[in-house]
Amino acid sequence: MRLCSSEINHRNCYLDEKEYNYMFDNYFAPVTSIKEYRNKKFVKEYRTEYAIFNQNNSKAYSLPKYMIERYFDNSEDTIYTYKDYTNRYLPSEYVNEMGQNVKQQWDQYDNLTSYTLGDFTTSCIYNNGLITKMIMPNKFELNYEYDNMQRLSSIKNMYGNFVKKYKYFYRTEMTK
Repeated sequence: MRLCSSEINHRNCYLDEKEYNYMFDNYFAPVTSIKEYRNKKFVKEYRTEYAIFNQNNSKAYSLPKYMIERYFDNSEDTIYTYKDYTNRYLPSEYVNEMGQNVKQQWDQYDNLTSYTLGDFTTSCIYNNGLITKMIMPNKFELNYEYDNMQRLSSIKNMYGNFVKKYKYFYRTEMTK
């Protein structure tokens, strides 16, 4: 691994830096860690550890196994533990930071169709690749509407009340 890029922000008299490390010497390679510094002092690191997964006795791939957060005092927390992947290499089962088992199902277009946390399932319905409905575990529904440019224009609850509206504006040149 090597440092491929970094990000520096100055705000509130602090110097915040992020250092990105990649699996290969290639910007298209997976990120293996992101280290955060404040005023040149290490604050936190997010690290992804990889393992070999073999789907249906086909070709084996190196996919994320653990996502770990390391703190300035070198203590670590495992944020995610990936247990299984679909045959299209999308996570189908993992354990979250609270130790809860999560199962996900995907359609043939790689859209997330269900998310199960314990006994509670959230379902999503798509049309032309755009989410149109989300059904929560308590059967509460959110409906997503789009404009003619396929931009999200509103979210309504199951009673037709607006939860959120979106407006889009064209950026125009500033004149002096």
